[in-house]
Amino acid sequence: MSNRPDNEDSGSADSVKKLEPEKKIDAYSEYLQLADGNRPPHLYQLLDIELFCPHPERINQAVRRQFRKIKPYEENPDRQVRERIQDVMTHIATAKTVLNNPIQKAEYDERLAKALKIDRDEYLLTRTAARPPEFCITVIAGPAQVGSRFELLPDKSITLGTNAQATICLPSLRLAPLQATVDQRDDNWVIRNANESLVMIVNDARCQEQVLESGDVIDLVGYRILFSEIPKAPRKANANAPPLSLVVHSGPSVPDPLMNLMSPASVLIGRCDTALWQLAGKDVSLHHARVEWDGAFWQLRDLHSDTGTFLNGEKVTQSILGHRDVINLGPYEIQVRLRK
Repeated sequence: MSNRPDNEDSGSADSVKKLEPEKKIDAYSEYLQLADGNRPPHLYQLLDIELFCPHPERINQAVRRQFRKIKPYEENPDRQVRERIQDVMTHIATAKTVLNNPIQKAEYDERLAKALKIDRDEYLLTRTAARPPEFCITVIAGPAQVGSRFELLPDKSITLGTNAQATICLPSLRLAPLQATVDQRDDNWVIRNANESLVMIVNDARCQEQVLESGDVIDLVGYRILFSEIPKAPRKANANAPPLSLVVHSGPSVPDPLMNLMSPASVLIGRCDTALWQLAGKDVSLHHARVEWDGAFWQLRDLHSDTGTFLNGEKVTQSILGHRDVINLGPYEIQVRLRK
C-alpha cells in the first residue's frame, strides 16, 4: 500500500510548473530590437552599426539612439526586468567608453577579430560602409538638437520624428512620431514624407519627396535641417555667428516655447502651419516676422504684419538683436539670448 498522500497527483502539475525555470526576457531583442545572436552581443552588434566602425560621430549617434530606445523602460515595476535593463545600459556605456578611446578601441578590435577569426584590415578594405560618409544632415534651428550633425551612410536609412526610436529624435508637439525618412536611391539621397498629411518644405517649396543636393534646407514644422557635404578638413566655427535662442516669457500656450538657431539658419515666425516657429493668436499675422543672420549680426525683420513687431518697447521694421533684448509680437513677449 502506498504512503503517498491522496492529493499528491492533483498537485503534481503545479509542482512541475514551479520546478520549471522562469523564461528570461532577452533585453537586447526586447528593448533594442537586435537580431538574435550571441548574448551579450559584441559592442558593434550592441550599437547596431557596422563591424569595426571607424567613425566616432557614427558611434556616438548609435550610443544616443540605443540609450533613447531603452531609457523609457528603466522604471519597469518588475525588479528583475529593471536589473536586466540596467545591465544593458551599463553595456552601452561601456561601448561608448571603449569605442571612443583610440587605444582601447584598437585593443578591442584586435581581440574581436581573433574571436571572429577574420582579418580586420582586410575586412575594412572590402566594406563599402567603412568608407568615410560624404554627406550629413545638421539641425540648424528648432526647440532641441540644434547643432547636432548626423552622417549619412549608404546602407542605413535615417528616420526623423518624435519617436524615441527614430534615428533623429526631434521633441515637439507639432511633429509626428515618424515624420520623414532619408535614404539613398540610385546614388542620390532622397527625403520622403512619412504621410501625405504631414508638412515638409524643401528650399521654401512644399513637397512629399525630394532628391537632395548639398546646401538644401529642409523645414519640418518647427525644425530646420541642412543637407550638406561633409568637409574634407574640419572647418573653424564662425566666431561672429553666436548661437541664438528665442524664449517665450509670456503669452498663450505654444507647442514649442523655445527656438534655437545657428548660422546660417533663419526663422519665420507666424500663425501659418508652414512657419518654422508657429505662434497662435488673432494678433499674430500668418507671416509676422523673421529672425536671420545677415553675415555680421542676428536681425529681426517685420514682414508687414497687421499689429507690428516691437523690440524693447519700440516698433521696428528691421533691427539688430542683442543679448537679453525683448521682442513683443502680438500677445507674446519673447526674450533673446545670444550664447558666445
